[in-house]
Amino acid sequence: MDSLDLLLVKYQFNKRAEIFIDRWGDDADSLKMRFKFGIGDHDASQNVGLVYIWVAEYEEKADVIYVGKVGSSQSLRKRMAQHVNGTRPGPSGSNSGRQNAREIFRLTENGYKVFVYSRIAEVRELVGERVSLESVEEEAFILKFSNLNHQLLNRSSKKYKTLSFARP
Repeated sequence: MDSLDLLLVKYQFNKRAEIFIDRWGDDADSLKMRFKFGIGDHDASQNVGLVYIWVAEYEEKADVIYVGKVGSSQSLRKRMAQHVNGTRPGPSGSNSGRQNAREIFRLTENGYKVFVYSRIAEVRELVGERVSLESVEEEAFILKFSNLNHQLLNRSSKKYKTLSFARP
């Protein structure tokens, strides 16, 4: 078991979906993310906050490439649908969503599979209220995986980062 596998177990991340790349119509430059669930999902009715990661896997190699959060009123499926909408062409999409799709497409073209893992965020009582800590955990996991030299697509500045690892 490598160090990422140990972290996934330690922090109770479970595999939930695989990410695929399709096209929006006939435009060769117009890439769309697609998520295949069936591995398991947290239902929004559970009213829990989540932290999720995207992990690019190739044979024995695995890298976390994105860290995100899901509020307690949303499901993981709904949050992934927002990522899909971000890949739309034109003003209804976003530059970062389209860039994420290009990076995942490049990885899959090099033989990687990209999976979504998630964990239920801790809940604490603050000022007399029970609060899910998904936002705090998202920041902590961005820091954790960055410090472990995982190349994240998350932006800490306006400049977009391109992943530099390729198929071994």
